[in-house]
Amino acid sequence: MTAAQTAADFAYVDSGGWTLTNPFTYVVGVTASADNTVLYYDHWENGLGTGTTYDEKVDLSKGETHYFRSNDVPTSPRGTVTSTIYSPTSNSGIAGGWTNPDGAHTDSGTNAESNAANEYVDYYYGLSLPSDTVITKVRVGFDAWRTSTSSEGDDIFLQVTDGSAWSTTPTDGSTYEQSLTTTESTYWKDVTSWSTGGWTASEINDIGTRLIHDQDGSGVETIRLDWVRIEITMEGAPETKYDGGDRIFVTGSLLQLVIATWPTSPGTVFADSWEVYPIQAWETEYLIPVGTELSTGGGTYPNFYRVCAQVMSSTDGNVVTVYDSAGTQIGQQTIDRGKSYTWTISDVGSRIVGTSDIQVQIITGDPDSQFEMRGYTITPRSYWGTEYYGPVPSWALSSSTIPTDLYIFNPNDSPVTITWEEYGGITGSFTIPAKSTRSYQNGAGHYVPTNSGVYLSATNEVWGIAVCDSGDDDRDWGYALIPVEFLGTENYLSWAPGTSDQPPTSTGSPAYITAIYGNTYVQVDFNNDGIFDTSYTLNRLQSIEVYDTTDFDQTGMHIVSTAPVAVAWGESPYQSTTGTPYLDMGYTTLPLPIEWIDVLLNVDKNADPENVNVGGETTFTIVVSVPTGSGSSVNDIDLIDKLPPGFQFVTGSASPYQPTVTGTVSSGQILTWDDGGDSFWDLSPGESLTITFDAIATSEADQVDPNRNVAIATGMTAYGALTAEDDAFVTVKAGSITTTQLYNRATDQPTASVILGESVYDTVTVTGNPGPSTPTGTVQFQVKLGDGVWTNFGSPVGLSSGQATSSNYTPATAGQYWFRAVYYGDSTYAGSTSAADSEPLYVAPLLHAPEIIVDKVAYNADGTIEIDQATAGSAMKWKIVMTLSGDLSPVTITTVTDAGYTLTAEDFTKAGGDGDNILEDGETWTMWLDATVPNTGDTFANTVSISGTDLDGDTVDDDGADSVIIVYTPGINVVKEGPAEAEIGETITYHFNVTNTGDVPLSNVGVSDS
Repeated sequence: MTAAQTAADFAYVDSGGWTLTNPFTYVVGVTASADNTVLYYDHWENGLGTGTTYDEKVDLSKGETHYFRSNDVPTSPRGTVTSTIYSPTSNSGIAGGWTNPDGAHTDSGTNAESNAANEYVDYYYGLSLPSDTVITKVRVGFDAWRTSTSSEGDDIFLQVTDGSAWSTTPTDGSTYEQSLTTTESTYWKDVTSWSTGGWTASEINDIGTRLIHDQDGSGVETIRLDWVRIEITMEGAPETKYDGGDRIFVTGSLLQLVIATWPTSPGTVFADSWEVYPIQAWETEYLIPVGTELSTGGGTYPNFYRVCAQVMSSTDGNVVTVYDSAGTQIGQQTIDRGKSYTWTISDVGSRIVGTSDIQVQIITGDPDSQFEMRGYTITPRSYWGTEYYGPVPSWALSSSTIPTDLYIFNPNDSPVTITWEEYGGITGSFTIPAKSTRSYQNGAGHYVPTNSGVYLSATNEVWGIAVCDSGDDDRDWGYALIPVEFLGTENYLSWAPGTSDQPPTSTGSPAYITAIYGNTYVQVDFNNDGIFDTSYTLNRLQSIEVYDTTDFDQTGMHIVSTAPVAVAWGESPYQSTTGTPYLDMGYTTLPLPIEWIDVLLNVDKNADPENVNVGGETTFTIVVSVPTGSGSSVNDIDLIDKLPPGFQFVTGSASPYQPTVTGTVSSGQILTWDDGGDSFWDLSPGESLTITFDAIATSEADQVDPNRNVAIATGMTAYGALTAEDDAFVTVKAGSITTTQLYNRATDQPTASVILGESVYDTVTVTGNPGPSTPTGTVQFQVKLGDGVWTNFGSPVGLSSGQATSSNYTPATAGQYWFRAVYYGDSTYAGSTSAADSEPLYVAPLLHAPEIIVDKVAYNADGTIEIDQATAGSAMKWKIVMTLSGDLSPVTITTVTDAGYTLTAEDFTKAGGDGDNILEDGETWTMWLDATVPNTGDTFANTVSISGTDLDGDTVDDDGADSVIIVYTPGINVVKEGPAEAEIGETITYHFNVTNTGDVPLSNVGVSDS
């Protein structure tokens, strides 16, 4: 589920912890998760930050990224340059009756107004861009409307100046006269070509905009004007102002926000990045999981030779106190809103407490390793859990392994046990002492494997961080572990280039994705254009690297999965070399839970059933709601549902209203519900509306991967337009038909009745309906007695040419039985079940004498392993086991016959009875026979025949037989002998000794010599 929000605040801290003389470069990257997202950037150090005043405002659509940056930052998303919006700082040159011209300086709710023709007002922006700034695009934007429709309609005419003269006609020959409506609307004009030869920094610094009231009709209307801004797209930052201590306020969607920073020298080898939590998630108390004690004074983890905690305050006058692990105060500082302070942390479990909410990042590293440094955001304590997934593996290079390690902190007063699991079902466990940190390598005995994520389950709450390229500074980065309950099915990457080049030149830093469930379908849209570029089906804990090989930039990557996944971004040794421009940094992709935002609009969508055959129907349910505590109604809600290609809306199936249907089944139908003034589409806090409809999965639907269906709701609130969406997946397969036939085991003939004690077996045939190929996969045979429950008998059996046979089934009691087979489906065909009433079996009560059951099995020479083959001439054993069956009346054993042996009932070892020669209920008789595998034949078989008499004197008998395949090892050896020297002309005699070294006779032996 995604949600629109009224407000979420973010703030990020200053750099610190290492002493450097070079300035830092900052990148603040954000990605919106819904349309109609509005972002406000606020520099706290200039005294703003009320939430109603701000320095910059940015409108974002779903998946759109934006960057705020300081000087020297590499280029912004996908090799483009940074765009910044500037508001007027002054106005002048007013002609006529324009009133309140200051009202158009900001989007503040007030506006400028004109009620006379040809009136104009000029706005200036007071810029001071560096002279070397390269201007690539200039746009003018304004909000305007007219108050009535009584005349032909008045317009706004735009002019611009570069400080020398007002341009009435742009150099590209275009003009700009904007017709107005009675609704306030936003208009943008690209004025890049209005300056001959392109805009220079000095011209932009003098830029002015003139808005003229242009009368079109016989009468004059009143027109209103709001927020006349300019957008400058440039290479090179106009000023260094994104320097930490800033606040971002967002409305309209969940926001992914990350910070990246590095010094201008030595560059990206000394880099850091981290995810930023919204202020709603901040708390007053944090625990630090690492400290310098892990490295110094006998510690074993050099990654933490230095640990610095950076603390930012949410309020003025926030008294922040730092305590060591024993509770002793080691520091205190009063921090104002938006400011930060840095402490060195020595003890594992140090505590940082504020009188108001704070956020904490830590920087760790080893100065002795030159450039080794990693940064982490501390997850607030109340969100720590007992289950975590680490998505980043180790890397196996040709010359070495680059290890990833995890450090898990136990904050509890008693030890915790960590149970770990790796890809392929490999598991183990280790213990962490109370209030201690232990590495995964130390506990599990190895680093995180290659190509594998790691699952951690603890007996009490813990938290941890990951150290990539542990103990080295070549590709040093890290990420924080996120509790499993915060993992989601929709993830975005914000700032995520492959290198710091402009544009990126390599895929040095990919996204890492690990599935927490098997058979998770993952789709990836590289540049968020709405088209998925690649997809994967992942097994549990399988870890993959995903990167865009077209532009080498993962920025804005949209990851959608059928089940929650763990995602991180960071440098890969497989894709990078050491040194700049490769980025020694990474971060956790943080899905934002609902409790961290103020929600105004929710969409929940589901499909029932989630698995259908071709031609089958599913019902989609969409619930649009406004939470009780939202504080605002949402009106005029429009709903759009985008069916996946191959799904066909069932006409008339929607309730309570029918949609307008556009598009085709092949490309994907679009269902639209417009509010049309109906109050059904207006929701007050605490209210919801529900739409249901049916769709058919046609043969054009994807029958390999799940089909994604998206519902999008857009409504109006007191804060503006909001958009929320949710998706549902439906798996479509071709149909299958499963038929069965039951057989009597003794006669191998079809049967519907047996006598108690007789065995049956089931056969199944699975065909496609329709289908071009033969179904594969497995079937499970099931049985039930009367009206009882279906139970499995035997293990699932694989299909061969669409058919399978069950193991034997012997009913335990008389009565009416039913049999069936369940086909589980494969990548092409959906599962199916045979008809429940097609296989009855009546089991008649036992009316005759008891039975003896004789089994004979071949074993190795010491009787420890069953065998089906043996070497000629080797020793082996036969094991004979005899038990009672039938009506279980006793049987007196009279003869035991086995070729090559002289046996009697006395030769059995008798367990569970009185040791006499009478086989009784509950007894098991066992005999071992020694044997030697012969040197002839293909198999060595042996049969034992045992007979006896029951209480009526009738003969009861059974045979037990088994065989082994004889394995031969033939061999021959030739030794040639003769003198070492001879005289010229002397006759030499050679002797050949030919030996049979194998275990079988050899014939037609010949010797040739050359």
